[in-house]
Amino acid sequence: MQCFLSCSPPVDMTKRVMKKKLLLLLLLTLVCLKTFGSTQVLLDITGDRKASPQNNKTRLLVDVSNTGDITKIISIVIAENGQEGERKEFDPIEYGNKYMVLSRKLGVDVVRLWASSFARHNGGNLKLDYLTSIVNRRRDSISLELVNDGSVWMLLDSKNNRQLKSLHIIGKTFFGKLIGLKKMERRY
Repeated sequence: MQCFLSCSPPVDMTKRVMKKKLLLLLLLTLVCLKTFGSTQVLLDITGDRKASPQNNKTRLLVDVSNTGDITKIISIVIAENGQEGERKEFDPIEYGNKYMVLSRKLGVDVVRLWASSFARHNGGNLKLDYLTSIVNRRRDSISLELVNDGSVWMLLDSKNNRQLKSLHIIGKTFFGKLIGLKKMERRY
């Protein structure tokens, strides 16, 4: 019995080894997170039954590099049951003054996202424009600003400089067919 007690490592030694292993694991986790970057949710766009009969929502995200710079803007359609559908990626620097179509119906761009004066490290101006009338192709828009608040990217409403959490689309129909969007409600 005396040999058994003397052969086992001291309790303090075991605690020190466990602390070192835990510290190493935490450091490796941090290195992996920094190396691979991250994806951050900017906002969700939902619609009433006129605008979105399937009750889908579109989630806007940014893909962020390990240095904190934006590599692309991502849009993902999410079904009512939570399943991810169509995914689109947009690099505002590569495409310059072009846009990403977020919603298209009957061959017409209904909702588009534009980027201007954009830089990967500090964001820039975005415009979300939407079709108000399919008959005369009239459009309206919301001005947004993509900003970095330390380690978190967020969308500000340029109108009142408040962070947007979501947008809700109200559709307008004629004889049950979508003919445009009445408005986009901002939710803070």
